[in-house]
Amino acid sequence: MPTTRPSSLALTSLAAAALLLPTACSTPSSPEVSPTGTSPSVTAPIGSPSAESTPTATTEGTPTPTDEASATAVPEGPLDATRAIEAALAHSPGAVVEIDAERRAWEVTVIREDGTGVELTIDAQSGEVTRTRDTRLSLTQSTAPQISATEAIGIALGNTPGEVIELDLDTERGTLVWEVLVRAEAGGRVEIYVDATTGEVLKVEVDD
Repeated sequence: MPTTRPSSLALTSLAAAALLLPTACSTPSSPEVSPTGTSPSVTAPIGSPSAESTPTATTEGTPTPTDEASATAVPEGPLDATRAIEAALAHSPGAVVEIDAERRAWEVTVIREDGTGVELTIDAQSGEVTRTRDTRLSLTQSTAPQISATEAIGIALGNTPGEVIELDLDTERGTLVWEVLVRAEAGGRVEIYVDATTGEVLKVEVDD
C-alpha cells in the first residue's frame, strides 16, 4: 500500500501559522502618558497699583460762615432796653457800651469803673441778672462817651418812635457814634446814628 506524504505547500502554511500565533495573543502595551504640566502662575509686576492700595479721594466741605442775624424784635417780657440798662448798672456800676435783644433776655455790655468789661444776661421777664462773664472791650468801647446809652436811646426814639432792639458804641468816619436800631411804630427797622459827644442825629437809615 503506498504511503501518503504531505505536500510542501501544506507544510509551509503550518509553519507560517505557528509563527504568527504568539504575536496575535500578546497584549499590546498602553502608550506611556506624560504627566500634565502645570501652567505657571502670572504675577503682576511689582509696583502695579491694585484696587485695595489705591487711595480714595475725599473732598472736605467748606464750612459756610453763619453770621449772627440782627434782632428783629424786643425780648418777650416787660423789660425794655432802658430798664435793662438800669438793671445792668445796678449789678455792675459803670457805663453801658452795647445792648442786644435776645428772645427772652437782654445782653448788656458794661465798662466797669475800673476799666474792665463785663457782659450781663438779663431776664426780660423778671429783670434779674442770670449770667455774667468778663469780656474784652474794643478800643472804641474802652472809654465812656459823654452821651450815655440811655440818653442816646431817648434821642433815637425822639427821631423815630418805636422800640430799641440794638445799641452799639462805634465810630463813623472818625466820629464816635451810637448806632441805635429801632423797630419803628410805622413798621420796619430803622438805624439811627447819634453823635456820642454832641447828641446830634447824624444819619438815619432804613434797615432792610
